[in-house]
Amino acid sequence: MWNVFFNMDINAELQSCVLGKSLGRFVGEVRSVRRHAWVRAGEANVVVGSQVDLQPVSQTDRRHEGFDLVESVFASPQHVEREVDFGWGVNCHARSNYPRMTASAKEKIIVAVDAPDASSALRLVEPLAGEGCLFKIGLQLFTAEGPSIVSKLQSTGARIFLDLKFHDIPNTAREAVHSAVRLGVDMTTIHLCGGPQMVSESVAAAKESKTLVLGVSVLTSMDDESLRAVGVPRIAEDQVLHLAGMGLQCGLRGIVASPREIRPLREKFGSTLVIVTPGVRPAGSDVGDQKRIMTPGDAVRAGADYLVVGRPITGAPSPLESLRAIAAEMQAAL
Repeated sequence: MWNVFFNMDINAELQSCVLGKSLGRFVGEVRSVRRHAWVRAGEANVVVGSQVDLQPVSQTDRRHEGFDLVESVFASPQHVEREVDFGWGVNCHARSNYPRMTASAKEKIIVAVDAPDASSALRLVEPLAGEGCLFKIGLQLFTAEGPSIVSKLQSTGARIFLDLKFHDIPNTAREAVHSAVRLGVDMTTIHLCGGPQMVSESVAAAKESKTLVLGVSVLTSMDDESLRAVGVPRIAEDQVLHLAGMGLQCGLRGIVASPREIRPLREKFGSTLVIVTPGVRPAGSDVGDQKRIMTPGDAVRAGADYLVVGRPITGAPSPLESLRAIAAEMQAAL
């Protein structure tokens, strides 16, 4: 048996390697991709050649030299390619010298498109589509327009976060995620309180696709009292950490959590989770129905990967100016 270990920058990972048996060596095609914390690892059989059995492991396990091959789960729109050849019998534990995959602050913003119909949504998205942000389609818009709204917004060049919070029996949730994957969305959501089997099957449904499945933990409209009212004895922070830990065991690589839980999540799980944070409000903004909130700069400093911003952008006199002002605050915090 032969060891190959890829140790890359924390903000870059490997695409699924294309392994081929050539005369006396393996050939691996390596690409830098978006920031995702979970990878797959396993043993490469030099006799069989391309037969590699890979299982999900966390990014922290990538430092462990017992794996023969470590690769990422996701591909990416960026294709910075480098071909790496490994000789037979070689123990390779080399660090890649890829540049850090930096993203502008605007690329970390997810604009919540809480519009009643397609025409209203397009009026909002079209002026912002060139800014590099993502756009969140939620229940209101999706129910009004159906799946066609995804392709309509994608036609502007927009990247889509389909936030429908699937919560059903495992088979139904899995097929719903399959449908989201076929729509070509970048992110979609499931409710973690659906349980381990539902989470595992939903995550598996997006395997080998670009769609990142995010687990919704505790809604930002809820507080400790709200949780007690539905029979949850834990405080919000403890419930979020509990659900995140369960999700990680099921292969989940991203979570939706309020700004108040960003730092506790980072302290407990490090960089193994992509954290998407709603409940973000610039200083002086109306908090609406959100109860666990934070400013954009503070959320970035706490460790959020993406910020969901709705009314402070969509309800502003100039959504474009508002988006850019929020991005500037975030950039200053990076």
